[in-house]
Amino acid sequence: MIQKSSSVAWICQICKQPINSGDGFVEVINCNPDLGPVGSYPCKATPPFDLGTEESDGVKIDDLVTELLQRKPNIGFIVFHSRCDPHPNTEGYSIQLTRAET
Repeated sequence: MIQKSSSVAWICQICKQPINSGDGFVEVINCNPDLGPVGSYPCKATPPFDLGTEESDGVKIDDLVTELLQRKPNIGFIVFHSRCDPHPNTEGYSIQLTRAET
């Protein structure tokens, strides 16, 4: 029988300390300053990779690595204690950790 762990080890990305259940958030945020304040509500998805057409013979690893290194995501995720909110004057999309564990 498979047992599900009742606790998830969340670490605050700000203070690097463990987060007790109910004392933190996962927040989906805007990461692109061209679209608005970093940390604000995400407003535009990150575009898909542009790696050629379906008719090509595949993707070269060099092209994939270059695309990954040059990619600027519009949306990011951050986990933090309630007291460590890195963007207190903005509102991203927040999920309490107690809900994120389910």
